[in-house]
Amino acid sequence: MKTFVLLALAACLRLSAQSPSGYYPLTPYISWYYGTTVVPNAATAIVVPKTPGGSAAPNTVFVEMVVLANISASAVTVTITDRSTNCNGGPCTLFAPATIQANQVYTIPLNGAPANGGISWSASAANAVHGSIRGRY
Repeated sequence: MKTFVLLALAACLRLSAQSPSGYYPLTPYISWYYGTTVVPNAATAIVVPKTPGGSAAPNTVFVEMVVLANISASAVTVTITDRSTNCNGGPCTLFAPATIQANQVYTIPLNGAPANGGISWSASAANAVHGSIRGRY
């Protein structure tokens, strides 16, 4: 009887130490940074840096932070989208078209917003906005 009780207790302890069904711990993310550059005045894909192993970045990336600096004397509108066709057959907006006033800097926390197919950005005026993006995959 003692043996049965000990075996039952050991089985209960083992079961309680296992993860719940369907739970898988997240793998660590790899952070990336797209350095400061001019935001073009036509929708342009941002090339996310390759993985440390040298392979291409995954199809979906997560955008953490965007910094935009309007260096012109006029207000400029900036749009940031993913590169999918998931939103009515077109790209999904990550940062709604917003006007950045002259000589202003915007720091936009996107808190890991998923960008399916990658990221694209554009400004309403050429050579007016400098931007950088930090994310993970």
